[in-house]
Amino acid sequence: MSPIYVGNRRVIGPESSDPTGLVANDEGSVVYNTTDDKLKAWDGSAWQNVGSGSIAPNGSSSFPAVSAAQLLSDYPNLNSGVYYLQTSGGSVQVYCEMERMGGGWIIPFQHQCTNDEGLAETLFTGAASGTPNSGSSDFQGAGSLTGSQLWDNYGSTEVMVYAREIQTSGGSYDETHAYVSSSGGNIFSKPNFQDLLNPAPANGGYESGITVVYRNGTRKEDLKQQTVWSTPSLITINNGAIDQELYYCNGQDGGDSNWSFALMRGGTPYPRLANSANGGNRHNGVTRWGQLGFRAASVSVPVDPFGDMSGVGYFPLTNTFTNKSVGYTQFNGTNINGTYTADGITWANVGGNGFQIPAPNSESIGEWFQGDQDWAISMVFKMDANPGTATNRALIHLSNNDDHARPAFWVTGPNRGAGVANKMEWFSSSNGSSWDIARGDTNASGLGSTTIAAGTKYHVVFTRSGTSGLTGYVNKTVDWSDSSTASHYASGDYEINIGNWFNFLTNYGWHGSIKNVRFFRKNLVQADVNALYALDF
Repeated sequence: MSPIYVGNRRVIGPESSDPTGLVANDEGSVVYNTTDDKLKAWDGSAWQNVGSGSIAPNGSSSFPAVSAAQLLSDYPNLNSGVYYLQTSGGSVQVYCEMERMGGGWIIPFQHQCTNDEGLAETLFTGAASGTPNSGSSDFQGAGSLTGSQLWDNYGSTEVMVYAREIQTSGGSYDETHAYVSSSGGNIFSKPNFQDLLNPAPANGGYESGITVVYRNGTRKEDLKQQTVWSTPSLITINNGAIDQELYYCNGQDGGDSNWSFALMRGGTPYPRLANSANGGNRHNGVTRWGQLGFRAASVSVPVDPFGDMSGVGYFPLTNTFTNKSVGYTQFNGTNINGTYTADGITWANVGGNGFQIPAPNSESIGEWFQGDQDWAISMVFKMDANPGTATNRALIHLSNNDDHARPAFWVTGPNRGAGVANKMEWFSSSNGSSWDIARGDTNASGLGSTTIAAGTKYHVVFTRSGTSGLTGYVNKTVDWSDSSTASHYASGDYEINIGNWFNFLTNYGWHGSIKNVRFFRKNLVQADVNALYALDF
């Protein structure tokens, strides 16, 4: 077919061979070579491959994926379900958890535990049976693979461990938690994982330096140590002789009504105090579904780009954004008076508008941004060429209906702030009644140094360290800092506003686009900021 000319550049193809006769002035021309199955670009002297011409494996029977984590990395909006994964012996259907705790988890088995019945090692190593599903039916492995073989195919040498418990009769309960090295990445070897499923006393070494992520991902404890659990009494456990965060999902917030999976060597993990030898029969026949999964850290899933379970939430804010509920990769949100666009999420130039992330009953992203916890927020934004006369242009505020409860930042308008338009201002509070840590518009020390130009994309990070204070970055460069390490306001649980201030004020709405909003449960250092810039910008 005849090429299409755009100046000196040609759009050619499809062709069965690379076109000839191009010269240096044709640089930038492209062709699709059907023989090579490659999209190629002319660099002025030769054709160079720029793509394979095929989609990434999508988990279908025709295109089995490499792993659950890789599948989610390539398709961030996938929901949990059955996908085809590739093994050395061919493809097999595997149930993949794509939403909770960052997603990308292989689920090798699940079991309905009646009368405080626990999970046994035979579920992991026994013959494969049934098809993985999202209901309460038992399954072992997937297709022709046992859970043990799934580990061999997708776990590399060590993995993060995921555990979930759902009460299936006699009430409502759904809790997930995960375990990862406190330094990030993998923690459990296959022998260690199998020992968790054997009766006490189990043999072998004990993991230390474990980070426990619990309450469906909104809470975290670091530097935990595995412990032998034989037959301690309930009183002993409550007195803290055995680490509570390693023992049950809800930690000290739950009390003995919320026992769940234990990550201690011997007789674990069991839902709700295990079998009768370990305090069972406490729940009068209540049936619970126990599910275990694993994920190697060699592939970072979208919500967890550092592979250390530090990501609390991720909002691409694109046309394909899928709402997720609390405890999942992306938290449910509502677009107010605006439409999604290819560049992010865009709002009208006037009125109360933006994107809201609600604070649910007991668990939210906002929990993490209080007290002495380390945290970070990042996003990409572009201010409209005609941003209007807004008093200030709010990018994010973590405390809907409460002006001083959680961190925030905005771009100054012409009539407000420190008297300088189009600068970043940074906010946080210790008392909930005034901006007294990061002081934003109440003090010139809250003003950033970068001038924000309309129609230009920026990447911004706001991060807190318990030892060095607060830092704001714009395009990888420090824009502002404050050495205060005062504890942040810790009362209440609030909705989060993206693109507006705490109560959707008419003159505070953002005029432009915002995308790739991320929340982290750690302080981001310069190398982390650089990595996010390369990923999201």
